[in-house]
Amino acid sequence: MDAELAALASTGATTLVALMVTDAWSGARTRVARLLARNGEDREDALEAELEQARERLALTAASGQDGSIEAEWRARFVLLLAENPQAAQELGKLVAEFGPRERDRKSEGGVAFHHSTVYGVNTGDGGQTNDFRF
Repeated sequence: MDAELAALASTGATTLVALMVTDAWSGARTRVARLLARNGEDREDALEAELEQARERLALTAASGQDGSIEAEWRARFVLLLAENPQAAQELGKLVAEFGPRERDRKSEGGVAFHHSTVYGVNTGDGGQTNDFRF
């Protein structure tokens, strides 16, 4: 598998796990199940149930920081899908483009926090600057 498809599988898994805790989950779950099934509606229903179980596991493990295994599980599934069916990359790419992280989400536009008479400003853009102003 080439590096581009491997990166897509990884980004797809990250996007999928992030979607599990959003309002967009039900629509995304159906599309991911359809993408993975590629063999008929019965299998699609089973995959939707499996995705929902993964979401429930995520809810249980997220507080303990052990949710990485769920992402790894789906990364492996996407790698297998793309290895067996490289044409599926187009649909997975559409899902990532629609639901995945956008450039503006990756960079903070800065933030300000106040605590008593201290103002904390953070800019984590390209420069990685942190300011601490005390009044």
